[in-house]
Amino acid sequence: MKKFWGAVQEPRVITVLAWVAYLIVGLIGVSAMAHPPASIHWVLGSALTYVWATFLVLSGVIGALTTLQGVWWLERAAVLLAVGGAAIYATVVVTLQAQGAEGNRLPQSGFILVTIIFFATRWLRIHKYSYDPEPPIPPAHAVASPGNHADHADSARAYARAHEVAKHPRNS
Repeated sequence: MKKFWGAVQEPRVITVLAWVAYLIVGLIGVSAMAHPPASIHWVLGSALTYVWATFLVLSGVIGALTTLQGVWWLERAAVLLAVGGAAIYATVVVTLQAQGAEGNRLPQSGFILVTIIFFATRWLRIHKYSYDPEPPIPPAHAVASPGNHADHADSARAYARAHEVAKHPRNS
């Protein structure tokens, strides 16, 4: 378990929460395919209901497979699919509310908006790079060696900068 936890991208707790969110989105999609919600099916029809559910399933699968390792170029597709699925759902819910359908759809709209905000936040975190750009923690021997009285913070910054230049040479 320790080896697995060490392989999860930093910040680990946030990464795992995003992974869980993708799993939930995927399960929602599977559930919607197996038993389409009547309100969605009524507004969208069969074909679009399955397209909507497929967005969610694909988002869940792609997100769950890429989030923990920090493969952000592929996770971006999962984010877009999740937001697309949430936007379709929001459109249906708002349409039903506007048409005066029975019941209050505003709480559903609020939770859908929270979902969109979560995935927008994830997008802002991952959209600039293909992979997690955080430099790894420098090995102890790279920071300072016995007898070396160099400032540890300066050594760590130099290591991180060298790693960044090697990974992104145009940024130097």
